[in-house]
Amino acid sequence: MDCRSETHRPGVSNVAVWAEAAHSVCRGRRCLIRCSCRGPRAADFLAVFCKKESSAHGKSYLATREGDCVFMMLVKLRAQATFRGPRLHPFSGSIVHVKVQNISSMVNQLESLDKNNLMQVHRDMESLKERLHDCENTSKNTEETFSVPYGSCDHNGLAHVGKPFLVQLNWKGSNHKYGGWGRDTAVPPARKNLYWVAPLNIDGRILEAFRHYSSYNDFLMYRNPTDKQLSLYLKSTGKWNHTNGGQGGGMIIHGNYFYYNCYNSRDMCRINLKTGAVERKTLPSAAYNNRYPYAGVTFQDMDFASDEHGLWVSYATEKSSGNIVISKLDVKSFSVVKSWTTTVYRSSVSNAFMMCGVMYAIRPVSRSKQEIFYMFDTKKDQGKKISIMMETLMEPVQSLNYNANDHKFYMFSDGFEITYDLTFNV
Repeated sequence: MDCRSETHRPGVSNVAVWAEAAHSVCRGRRCLIRCSCRGPRAADFLAVFCKKESSAHGKSYLATREGDCVFMMLVKLRAQATFRGPRLHPFSGSIVHVKVQNISSMVNQLESLDKNNLMQVHRDMESLKERLHDCENTSKNTEETFSVPYGSCDHNGLAHVGKPFLVQLNWKGSNHKYGGWGRDTAVPPARKNLYWVAPLNIDGRILEAFRHYSSYNDFLMYRNPTDKQLSLYLKSTGKWNHTNGGQGGGMIIHGNYFYYNCYNSRDMCRINLKTGAVERKTLPSAAYNNRYPYAGVTFQDMDFASDEHGLWVSYATEKSSGNIVISKLDVKSFSVVKSWTTTVYRSSVSNAFMMCGVMYAIRPVSRSKQEIFYMFDTKKDQGKKISIMMETLMEPVQSLNYNANDHKFYMFSDGFEITYDLTFNV
């Protein structure tokens, strides 16, 4: 396998490692690398990154990824590992096909490393090719049988949350740990390739500006952004005017608008992405200014969400005694159509999202796991307990958006942008 990599720093302090024929996910000095190498010496030349804790040196972990037969290793940099090469797009190519295409290259490298093990390596490679072939056929059949069309509710609810994929650090840097990010959530989207990022100030409250990109590549490279300034700096007074500013990480882009909680109020705000015009509407009885925020964060009293059925907002009121209230919004009039009150205390959950008219709430169960523990069906006007586990790379969960256009979660956590693939009950 032609494993070459380079180390670079996207943003301020995030270090990412990219490897050809190895799909990697990195955070700080820790890196998960999906690779296809096997044999006695595979770990020696595939060790391309290191972990902070010295006590962890020399340990490797193997796991499989459902539907793709991909091996995952947590590996450490060794002194003799001096690979060089171009940076690769994290989503480019199929890891399954890359494995097969690079078998001959891997054999050549292993031959130079250890000729005594060459025959064993050949046998391993042949076995691997057969397994990959079977896996590809199984994967194709599974996709044809169980795939759910994007934007469709032709399923029986969420079944499984995949592994977290760390994309990168937000454009403002590691000090900005709170905020949100994602894609246009309208079905169909107004702009299919639009990506947005909205880091809050270091105080974890104020939203002064956000930016969006016209392509995924531009988003990854932090290039050609369109910046939208919400708060204005007044030179005459030396102070900020937050009249059109926002607060909390409950923002979202739906269609041609960016929705958020107006600063220091129970008002909903939205800014037109084309004209820059800002509208605001009061959300009746909504608690605000950190009255009932999500657990582990501050000032996220209002959380906008979108699904196959349209635009929503969740919050709490004094009348609901802090329990989550869900409201369906009319996009044209920017007003509440109908509301439902749940039995879940808002400050006991770490976040919530909408999917096919159903609200799902999550809560932490450990430092590395969250549980989707409750769902409320607005069609049936009733809720029930469930249990779907999801791994987390870091804390806290500042923002979590579901996108019906690609069946993914978009999470903002500790300043990093993370995605999850989802599967459904059919």
